[in-house]
Amino acid sequence: MAKSTRNLWPDDIGISSLRAPVTILREQAGFLSDKTLHIVEGAVRTKTSDENKFLHTFYLEAPALDRYRFYLFSIEHDTNFYPLNILSEEGQSIVAKSEDDFTTQLADLFASEKTKKVIHALIAQSQT
Repeated sequence: MAKSTRNLWPDDIGISSLRAPVTILREQAGFLSDKTLHIVEGAVRTKTSDENKFLHTFYLEAPALDRYRFYLFSIEHDTNFYPLNILSEEGQSIVAKSEDDFTTQLADLFASEKTKKVIHALIAQSQT
């Protein structure tokens, strides 16, 4: 008679209260799209590496300009999420040590003069 194997996984293994950084990025992409009436949209693309790292890239896209895409920044993290690296267009790296730190850094990036100038330029060109 075959012996049955019992399930060794804990009951709470399929439940997570963690919020992935990519979730935050996608939410912010949606907020940008809503705020600009979809004239400029946020887009997030994800790649993985052989070193168990995730790379999420945040773009500004202008649908009316043949989906023109402007690289704004990337984030890189492993399966533990934090600390994560925020990589700017200029090649600068900022370390976010927690979700709160990450959202603070994102707010600063989104409010920067450079980001606002690019968004304003894309809106102006899209409305011609």
